[in-house]
Amino acid sequence: MNTTAEITQQLRLAAELIATLARDQDSLTAEQHAAVDAVLSGTTHEPPPFQLPPPPPGMRWHREDGWKAEDLPQGYRPHALGEIDQKGDQRKNGNQWSDCACATSVPSRKVDFHRRTTRPLVFTHEGKQWTWHRPGDPMPCDGERSVNYIMRDLGAATTKFAKDLRWSFATKGECAEADIIGWRYAKTTKTVELGPEDVPPGSILKANSWASHEWCSVGHVYSDGVLMSNCPATAQWSHLMQDYQINRSIPLTGKWDANAWEPCHKTLANG
Repeated sequence: MNTTAEITQQLRLAAELIATLARDQDSLTAEQHAAVDAVLSGTTHEPPPFQLPPPPPGMRWHREDGWKAEDLPQGYRPHALGEIDQKGDQRKNGNQWSDCACATSVPSRKVDFHRRTTRPLVFTHEGKQWTWHRPGDPMPCDGERSVNYIMRDLGAATTKFAKDLRWSFATKGECAEADIIGWRYAKTTKTVELGPEDVPPGSILKANSWASHEWCSVGHVYSDGVLMSNCPATAQWSHLMQDYQINRSIPLTGKWDANAWEPCHKTLANG
């Protein structure tokens, strides 16, 4: 493996070659000129040391020392302090990673071999459960779903469609949404048709186009719709959802309420 001094010398030689080739023509960009000047002037800096991704709020990694960038390729994370080995987890012995034996239920400690895993890590923050996300990794969820997410600075949770977020690291000058450290599917709702369980005996129906004093009673309720007193054919649930209202005041309260009309649909939680 090349030493830092050898690498620095190679960079200097490469910069000198680039400068020689470009001496008689303006073929370098300003950024490239700056890079060449930095190498030739000896002002280059070593890359910053590897930093572990931020752990979930209130948690710590079982080892915070001795990690290298190659130890945690995309999709991997360290064991949390106190986490127990599971199938597929790995531990590092020397420079080699191997599967954990999973023969012990002893929680991971600071003095143990480095351990890593690809398993999702669930944590609790402000009374809700979140799935940890390693900042910069690709989108881990269904892009067509709305998600709540929290950032590294633990500001207020925000909701967006997952596909509209920048999960991977942004380039300089772009938004910093790649600092997302936790996500969960947002609780949304959807409107669906009524079903037999939503039409108790005594329910009244009317079409949206009828006058306010017009209505009809429900004769029979079937799995695919209802039979109204003024119509010999079964009205499908989808038809009722589009064109009808329902009044269930009598079966629900025992008395008629002329202001209790509702659309023939219901709202369900989604996600």
